[in-house]
Amino acid sequence: MNSISGQSVSGGGSGRQPGSGSKPSPSSIDEASSTQAGGVLSYLSLLSHYKGLLKGVFNSMDVAYYLLMIALFTGFTIRRLDAARLPH
Repeated sequence: MNSISGQSVSGGGSGRQPGSGSKPSPSSIDEASSTQAGGVLSYLSLLSHYKGLLKGVFNSMDVAYYLLMIALFTGFTIRRLDAARLPH
C-alpha cells in the first residue's frame, strides 16, 4: 500500500500504472534519475579513477581526467587570486 495516496502498488516490472497510458510512474522516473545521477557522480569521483592506478593499470582516460582536474582547479585559483588582487 502506498503511504502517500493510500493505493496499493503492484510490483510489476513495467513501471507503469494501469490506465496511465504511456507515461511512466513517478517512482520509475525517480529511480531512473537517481541511477543516472549515481552514474555521473561515480564517473566524476576522484576515487573511481584512482582505483585503476592503485592496481597498476595505466589508463589514459584516468590520466586525462586528473590533468583536466589539475587545469580546472588551477584556473579557478588564478581567477580567485586575480579577483582578490584587482578590486572592481
